[in-house]
Amino acid sequence: FFLMIRRPPRSTQSRSSAASDVYKRQEQMAKTFQFVRDVLNEKTKGVVDISRALDIPEDTYHNLSKSAVLQEAKCFHDKQINDKKCRLILTKVIYLINQGQELTEQESIEIFFAITKLFQSQNFDLRRMIYLTIRELPHQENAAYIITSSLTKDVNAKSDLVRINALRVLPLIVESQYLVQSERYIKNAINDKNNAVACAALISGIHLYPNNSDLVRRWSTEIQEKLNSKVYQTLHHALSLLHET
Repeated sequence: FFLMIRRPPRSTQSRSSAASDVYKRQEQMAKTFQFVRDVLNEKTKGVVDISRALDIPEDTYHNLSKSAVLQEAKCFHDKQINDKKCRLILTKVIYLINQGQELTEQESIEIFFAITKLFQSQNFDLRRMIYLTIRELPHQENAAYIITSSLTKDVNAKSDLVRINALRVLPLIVESQYLVQSERYIKNAINDKNNAVACAALISGIHLYPNNSDLVRRWSTEIQEKLNSKVYQTLHHALSLLHET
């Protein structure tokens, strides 16, 4: 006789816990993406509901003063960057600007160069907030090279999420005269295997075309190739850009 021992079912506790974490992460990512879309949309009027987007308590912005926020921003120079803390400070900066608070030229320069220190962080959420804040700040001619170099590096990053964010924000931040070194990377991204990256590159082209039509027309071959895409979103953006050119 053989003793048949039935093996008990594997515990699903660890798997369910992992799945729960994934769902929570996806929910937070969805909120952040919506926040990014709201801020980058040129038609947005008024103040974006930052508290709703990032689950920040409402009293965080109660009686918020510019001097206090600028004082907090000094932590951007710390050797060990606290991603969550820095992201919250950046949301405060955006909030103040949208409330009509004006930064002096010196304050703008100081906060801008402090923010560039945060590029060493690899946190995706913080990187988005860096881009959004830089877009809201007055343009700094002396820092154009820093911005362009950082964005170009992100366009070529290994993470597709970083690449997508960089491609979408690049035409909204980088001045036309500095696009030469980034142009070929956008062009190559149109034919990327990841459809999300390709869409981001096409959207970048749509934003670039009004002021850089000659540059975008050079991508006609790559754009026409995307017309064979079976992904509706990619096809839609390709047709839109092809119509512009």
